[in-house]
Amino acid sequence: MTKPTISCLTLLLFHVQFLYAQILEFEVSYDLTMHTAYQVDKEDRSRLLPQDTIKLQPTFKSEHITEHFYDSGQSTTTVQIHEPTPRLEHWLTPIDRVKVTENNIEVYHNEQLLYEETDMVDEPAITLPSEFASYYLATNNWSLPLTPDQENQYIDNGYSIHKNTSTTLQIGCDSMLLFYDKSNWTETQIKLNAAGVEYYQIVSYVPNSEGFLLYKDIVTWTLDSRTDPCIQKVVYLRYDNIERIYHNQQLSPSLENGHMLARVPSQSIQSYTVTQVEGTNHVYVDFVSPNLRTVQMAIKDLYGIKVIDNISMDTSSPYIDLGELPTGVYSLHLDFPNSLPCKFIFRP
Repeated sequence: MTKPTISCLTLLLFHVQFLYAQILEFEVSYDLTMHTAYQVDKEDRSRLLPQDTIKLQPTFKSEHITEHFYDSGQSTTTVQIHEPTPRLEHWLTPIDRVKVTENNIEVYHNEQLLYEETDMVDEPAITLPSEFASYYLATNNWSLPLTPDQENQYIDNGYSIHKNTSTTLQIGCDSMLLFYDKSNWTETQIKLNAAGVEYYQIVSYVPNSEGFLLYKDIVTWTLDSRTDPCIQKVVYLRYDNIERIYHNQQLSPSLENGHMLARVPSQSIQSYTVTQVEGTNHVYVDFVSPNLRTVQMAIKDLYGIKVIDNISMDTSSPYIDLGELPTGVYSLHLDFPNSLPCKFIFRP
């Protein structure tokens, strides 16, 4: 009896056929801006060593990300790097594109492959697009207030209901607090340890043209009490131009999966953007002007402290001089109905 054998060519053809058998079901693209900063109490700053001060310099990066998800659960992510910070040394070859799959990483400059890593040790768990595509980079329109049955479910799971109204939900347990605010479409999560707050995150959403609530920005504060002095890390993520494409229409928001009901009237919210004018300390406010010649405005830092207050902005020339404000993430608050604060990064 002849022993059956499998040639290398057969294995190669099988592998190629497997790759081509995958069907693209869902893809998404978006622009992502990240700003990372560190805070140390004023009375403790003198205790920092010079090398610590260098490590705690703020960083900034801007990327365009494209993700493809296949019916097999496999995915590819391509990151086009627009602006990495800190700046690379002049003798290093800059990186402008990274492509990642489950078992491969490729790094490019000007379409030239600089580095490739294969045979990844820890393969991630496979998640099918049907499990997340409908709400990817998005959230539901929270149905508030909770019903008595829903309240009892949270209580049975160890949570306390602190507030439950048509616009606000606040629940918590010994290690966590959760806040949902429909008036400004924010989710807040606070994690607690024996010493107090160790993690604080606010996720803001904005409705797209179809009324689905998509990521707007995420701010995360973490406290490392193991260091001396104690250091707080602040990471700000801003999402722009999110485009979700459903090649498999069964994955798109629908009545069947419940996400068609998650739409909100986008026209009810006045959104705007703030952009720094290159090479200056001025910012430009791009918004639909109400029937007013001037609008009152204020600017707050990430801790909610007003750094510029009660300034009149000319709606015909919406430029603001921020003067000597330090590098950081700020939010602009315009005083007219249905407008939400807009966060922006300022780098003098």
